[in-house]
Amino acid sequence: MSELRTNRIVPRDGLVSGTGVGGGIIQMKTTYITAAFTTQSGSYTDITGHNVTITPTRSDSKILIDYRVQWMHHSSNDGVASLRLFRGSTLIGNNSNNPMSDDRMGILLLYNGAQSHMSQNSFTFLDSPSTTSATTYKMQIRLDSTQYSGSNIFSINHWPPNDNYRGSSSITAYEVSG
Repeated sequence: MSELRTNRIVPRDGLVSGTGVGGGIIQMKTTYITAAFTTQSGSYTDITGHNVTITPTRSDSKILIDYRVQWMHHSSNDGVASLRLFRGSTLIGNNSNNPMSDDRMGILLLYNGAQSHMSQNSFTFLDSPSTTSATTYKMQIRLDSTQYSGSNIFSINHWPPNDNYRGSSSITAYEVSG
């Protein structure tokens, strides 16, 4: 005699959440970043290591990006740093209604004068890549030279003057059933 016992059966396309169809998490990929990154650039630059690659199982899946960053600004002046998100080489999540700039992600890192502690910011973005190919999401950053004067140093995961403060950041991609 044969017997089949199980505690749970999970559908191949993820568990359905809520009362509607879709919305289940199919898979998750995370990159944890502890390496230090420093910039003084007024031009957008890739944030080294702040990327994640996911291969969707279905072309109608959505990809939910969750980005968490620990940062520090070192200067006696106020300033602004802005982040933006890319899928491969394509800028996504930009807000053309932003009066300050049309290429900023929905996150600005605002700093007032010198800081002696790390700050943390996070954001999420739901993307529709329409592919089953490996897809890489990455972050870029720039300092806004119109918002400050003087020499500014912007650091991720550490404080450059004496490196006493250390942190970690992460970028996570969730494949969500459509």
